Amino acid sequence: MATGCSPSFEEIALTDGITAWAAAAEGTIQWWTSALRRGATPPELMVDGIRWWETMTDRRRPTWSSRHEVVFEAPVARLRDFSGVRASEVIPCLVLPPQAGHDSCIVDFTPEQSQMRTILEAGLDRAYTLDWIGAGEGTKNAGIEDYLEVIDRAV
Repeated sequence: MATGCSPSFEEIALTDGITAWAAAAEGTIQWWTSALRRGATPPELMVDGIRWWETMTDRRRPTWSSRHEVVFEAPVARLRDFSGVRASEVIPCLVLPPQAGHDSCIVDFTPEQSQMRTILEAGLDRAYTLDWIGAGEGTKNAGIEDYLEVIDRAV
């Protein structure tokens, strides 16, 4: 690769592929090392393998874990209000999850893994998040202006 040039798609794909295989190999080695260290028996290994397979093939759509209300909806996003009955006149907190093609509920994934609950528990009582709508028929013609308009409206 020439100095100062951006890497090509092929170079990025090769690097990412090598990184993914290295991570898979490292994870496999760690799993077997742990199994040997704890003296796992073949039946235990089989149960672990079945549990792993069930977890990997469980493809349910993620959900929001905390109580909230959809305050408004646009073609590209929804604004969700987690404030509840405690809302006061303090400055509100607006969370902008990454618009990365996956569900925005990553900010409220489980009761133990929720940025929204953490915000409320920290004392902020007006908590909102945008929930980006994934790519599909309804969003195929959306442009950056549409996304900026939703952020503007949310603010």
